Amino acid sequence: MVDRDDDDIPAIDLRALDPHRDTLLADRVIGAAMVQIRASARPPSWAAVPASVLGDVAQWWYPAVAAAALVAVVAGVAVIRNPRMTADRAVNDVVEARLVEWARSGHVPTNADLLSAFAGAPR
Repeated sequence: MVDRDDDDIPAIDLRALDPHRDTLLADRVIGAAMVQIRASARPPSWAAVPASVLGDVAQWWYPAVAAAALVAVVAGVAVIRNPRMTADRAVNDVVEARLVEWARSGHVPTNADLLSAFAGAPR
């Protein structure tokens, strides 16, 4: 073992590492580090979609719903004003009456019954 005198070792100044020495400096360093951490933090997975896509969807939502309603109204008017619909109405009433009759009586229709009702095939 080697004996050393304390006089040979230079004194090391460790006061700079004292956390209580300068609390304002420590707060500034920690605050700057937190700013960097928050700036580099990744957004949650649901926020991975660019905001412009969500904004575009929100911007076009009401016009899209209005366009869909307009298409539904136009299609409804076209169906109601179709002259073929009045002739088909009588056929539909006959088929509906037959289905109601089967339901009330508990009759299970055969394939021939279904073809006769829906396709007009002879029975």
